[in-house]
Amino acid sequence: MRAVGYRIWFSVFLALAVLSLPSHLLAQGVLNIPRVVSTPDLFTGIAIGNPASAEVTATFTAYQADGTPLATAGNPVTLTIPAAGQISKNFSDLFGTKAPFNGWVQVTSAAALTGFFLNSNYALTDFDGSGVGDPSAEFILPLAASDGTSVTELTLVNVNADPATVTLTLYGSDSAVLSTATASMPGRGLIRQTLAALFGNQVDVTSASHFRISADRPIVGYEVVANYLVTGNGVRRETASVSAQQTTSATSYVLPEFVTGGGWLSLLGLVNGSGISQQVTLTAYKEDGTLWDSPSNPTRILLNGNGGLRTTVRDLFGFSDDAVETGWIKVTGSVGFLSSYVATGNQTTPSFALVTGIDAGAASRYQVLSQVSEGAGLFTLLTLVNPGTRPADLELYSLRPDGSVVGQSTFSLGPNQRTGGLLRE
Repeated sequence: MRAVGYRIWFSVFLALAVLSLPSHLLAQGVLNIPRVVSTPDLFTGIAIGNPASAEVTATFTAYQADGTPLATAGNPVTLTIPAAGQISKNFSDLFGTKAPFNGWVQVTSAAALTGFFLNSNYALTDFDGSGVGDPSAEFILPLAASDGTSVTELTLVNVNADPATVTLTLYGSDSAVLSTATASMPGRGLIRQTLAALFGNQVDVTSASHFRISADRPIVGYEVVANYLVTGNGVRRETASVSAQQTTSATSYVLPEFVTGGGWLSLLGLVNGSGISQQVTLTAYKEDGTLWDSPSNPTRILLNGNGGLRTTVRDLFGFSDDAVETGWIKVTGSVGFLSSYVATGNQTTPSFALVTGIDAGAASRYQVLSQVSEGAGLFTLLTLVNPGTRPADLELYSLRPDGSVVGQSTFSLGPNQRTGGLLRE
């Protein structure tokens, strides 16, 4: 995704389907943008959508790492968002400052809003983003990688006015605790550190799998992984961003897209957030809702409590390297409390796009995505999955920032079917 050029946003009306772009799908009155960086080389784009039928006002406040508001005449700033409209701005334009910034932004409104943010260099060669995440007192960050070249950066934001105490636990894939660390955070403050800096040189972080974060009050978590090397492929990956995942007792999840073979690969990750072992079944579906005919589909694994799995879709299901094969994956656990993701790229360039698994029970009839980009060499890929047992009739609308309609499409998805493509398609 790229955050420059012609921007529109769209809402999706769907029954029993899951939307798989990295954007928060539940509107709310307080949105927390955890990683906002502005330098001569880097920028952060922020997109806030108003799904309501009336215009709303939204107040944007920038906080520094120590929890104090950014001292500039443009902070805070209050803007009006049209009905069914959007505000999409870079941080420096939003707050009217060219000074370097490394902090976070909170958006507040009396109405429910949706939000998305993106970090990038100005060359647009390495960028990724995410929908906003809900604060929680406990969550999983599912991907930890550090081998001397790959770097994992954690961001934790205390969205409260009072201080917070945070415990970070680093696990290996076999569920062994590699290290723990405790930190204090001022009100409205943040921690932004690499894996190595957080746990020190005495810990062998090369065998790290994932993190569990616990706090004495709800906080927001986010991670960026750069230069990751997928086993069996010699290309280091561009940055991948992951919002914190709050595990629940739900036992069925959707990984909405994979692409493997023909020069493509998909990396799959699982974390068992429960404290006990459980059997996890992974089932790969074709676009038409039928099962892929591969040697290990479905495949079943026993995952230790607090253990993790990281492998390619090819190796997990026994897919061939020859032809391009696409689809989606259903993840079912015997206990629940699972965290999952799938990241896709080709085998010759650093491309890497990561989406997290979605609770199949969270499928709904109305969903909103806050940001898409089309035109001037920019594009948006949309994936829709119907994990239910009944057909779903969908209406897809794309809108301009002023709320006017750009285009509309109507189509259907049968049970277990998936469709995906560029928005213009």
